[in-house]
Amino acid sequence: GMKKFTLIFALGLLISCTGFQTTEEPVKAPEIYSNMPLEKAVSAAMEFGGKTLRQVKKLIKRKKAWPEASKIVYNRINANFEAMTPNQFVGAMHLYMSWPQYGQTELFRKMVKDDRPMVRQLGWQLASVVRNKKMGLAVQDVLDKALENNNIDQILVSQMANTVERHQMKESYTLMRMGLFKTDHEDFAKAMISLDPVRSSAAFMDYL
Repeated sequence: GMKKFTLIFALGLLISCTGFQTTEEPVKAPEIYSNMPLEKAVSAAMEFGGKTLRQVKKLIKRKKAWPEASKIVYNRINANFEAMTPNQFVGAMHLYMSWPQYGQTELFRKMVKDDRPMVRQLGWQLASVVRNKKMGLAVQDVLDKALENNNIDQILVSQMANTVERHQMKESYTLMRMGLFKTDHEDFAKAMISLDPVRSSAAFMDYL
């Protein structure tokens, strides 16, 4: 399982750092073939990303298997939430966001309160891709709780600004302004303009 993999990986690093020569070949991405079982295809996409991920997406589309594949990916993310490497997480979310049908808001809530910044950023990205009322309410709830608990720094990432802009959450204008002043990230400025062009132009004069 994952623990064994991590151990082997750590040993591999040790060996390569101490200069022993190993004859082991690097793990090669598997061939993606037309009747490949979806479970296997999803594993390959998560593990290798890049070209393999693109081939798997084509395969799923050709088979019209997104509903089934999406469920596999969702279950995989939940089952390995803590254990996935950053690359596997990115690969999994890339697949999930291609057809986000299951547990969107639950996954979003879980991700944005994670300790890993990258997982939080991916969570906000998910919320900006899924633009429905239920997600809008979940986003509002997460923002309100962060303000209540004085836990703002954890949510001030540019992906959050994109989400607020895409959901047109006009009541979050002040939070965007705070984000701009605290992070200097242009996505907060873009969100301010989108939510309230008049107020934002005055605010930018203060900011400059």
